[in-house]
Amino acid sequence: MAIDVVYTLGPGSRWNNGELRYSMRALKKNFSELGRIFVVGYRPKWLSDAAIHIDVADIHKHNKDANIIDKVVAACRAGVSDQFIRSSDDELILIPSNASDIKPYHGGTLRGRPASFWSNVWKKRLRATSEMLSDRGFECLHFDIHIPNLYDREAFLRAAESTPYRETPFTINTMYFNQAGVVDPPRLAGQKVTFESAVYDTHKIRKRIAGKRFLGYNDRGLTGSLKQVLQEMFPEPSPFEKDRGVFMPVLDDTVALPTVVAVIGTPRAGTSCTAGLIHMLGVSMGTKLRPARPRNPKGFFEDIPLRQVCSLRKGPKRIKRFRAWAVARAAEGIVGAKDGKLCKQIPQIVKAWSKLKVVAVDRPISEVVDSMQKAGSFKRMNRQRMESMARDWTACRDADLSRLKVDCLRVNFRDVVNDTQVVIDRIVEFLGISPTAEQRQAAMEFVDPTLYHNRECAIEVASPPPPQVPVNHDYCEHRLVCPYSRDGNQQTFDAAVIDAAVGGS
Repeated sequence: MAIDVVYTLGPGSRWNNGELRYSMRALKKNFSELGRIFVVGYRPKWLSDAAIHIDVADIHKHNKDANIIDKVVAACRAGVSDQFIRSSDDELILIPSNASDIKPYHGGTLRGRPASFWSNVWKKRLRATSEMLSDRGFECLHFDIHIPNLYDREAFLRAAESTPYRETPFTINTMYFNQAGVVDPPRLAGQKVTFESAVYDTHKIRKRIAGKRFLGYNDRGLTGSLKQVLQEMFPEPSPFEKDRGVFMPVLDDTVALPTVVAVIGTPRAGTSCTAGLIHMLGVSMGTKLRPARPRNPKGFFEDIPLRQVCSLRKGPKRIKRFRAWAVARAAEGIVGAKDGKLCKQIPQIVKAWSKLKVVAVDRPISEVVDSMQKAGSFKRMNRQRMESMARDWTACRDADLSRLKVDCLRVNFRDVVNDTQVVIDRIVEFLGISPTAEQRQAAMEFVDPTLYHNRECAIEVASPPPPQVPVNHDYCEHRLVCPYSRDGNQQTFDAAVIDAAVGGS
């Protein structure tokens, strides 16, 4: 049986409603009986039509609980399932669960609590709820313990309609469950982890979360470190997110930034091959990589969240997102970054990533432009514009690297292909990493010389050339017969003819 879920939402999120994103991602991953999702109240811009939105205004200015109850009533009248889960956006189901696991847990009786317990505004509302229940002869168990709850639709409507919640603030779970006739509800005992104060150590957060079924937190507990852990646990967008993108956590300067290795070069300069080699050596270029294409059959090794940041138009906003991207990957220690636009964004990544190392990939401009023409991504540009772009991006990169004194290793794409072992040794020394023998071998095998197309000619043909030798020759510098030449149809010639053409003996 499908169980619907109801979220009541107001406009007060400080995180662009990231709380709701991750709560829904957790539901999609861990709740096996998930039906429809109702979001009642405020609608985030990114919420997709896969979620049912009900527009209910917060009309009770000094009664937050009444606004929440009104929204759940609206969902019930809109046809939510007979049994449904009511959840706040800052509550998550952390492990695989079904409806039988969402028990009516409570936190003990509210009767006989010392005066010191009723210390804040929320607990005073809880006390008012307890007093109302006591006057009516109901039990006074404390059910507002910040976890998702399974409701019965008709029982909830009866409890709400019989309670003057609009006149006096009553907390919703305690109001409902004590009047719903729940038999022998269980006491909450270790099933939940709560963050209501700041914890900045991601290791401690992961340790506290391990094995728990529920997570609840408030604004004080929602540190950048907790956001990072949520992203690690639930990286995949749910169908209820319209943008379908990876949500980038807001920067928290208390989280130590990792070392970032940026592979920078103009498009078609050999950066994909170089980044792939580094990836094979154990420096992750990302967990959500841009998929391979025919022009890059082994992949681009570009992290999709990073591509989204590189595409932002405003520089200051980009700096903040660059840092947030690094924070989200801080647990990796050393991470890779690659995108062609980084050629013109070095000043921003220098500010964003305090531990930055750059591997600058060089390739002759003529080879870059030849590759651009064949790649298909630059069809709207003529050759002159391609060459101008390649020269401009390369010049901008080199000027910024020099001016800002960035820790940089320069590699030539020809060397990556022809002297792979030497390049691997240089990269390993530069990054200070210790790849295993298997990783080194994987890096060696990753580089495929047959994919190095569009090489500059290394053989000067006599003028005029013999008729057997085409004028549009394209010989590779290390072989006379080039099966992967620019035109793809390189002929095989007799060695004597070649020697004559190049003046050999």
